[in-house]
Amino acid sequence: MLEDPKAAVEQELGSRLPEGVRVVAVEETADTIYLVLPSIPMAGGGGRALSDQELESVAGGGVHDERTGSNETCVVSPECDEIID
Repeated sequence: MLEDPKAAVEQELGSRLPEGVRVVAVEETADTIYLVLPSIPMAGGGGRALSDQELESVAGGGVHDERTGSNETCVVSPECDEIID
């Protein structure tokens, strides 16, 4: 692993990594601990904040009103089909 970390990772994965990818293995010592932070957001979206509409759709809080075409968060009354804002 320390001699050729890229080859070791490729062997473990069973596939080759892209040519431009560099793999570095570092052995910790008794007095040094290494923390590795990702350089790009792993969640996708380029690190941008979700819009209110995107948040509502993920949270399941939105109701689409076919009559108005609105996607605003609403409460549906169980007694009828009426949508209450």
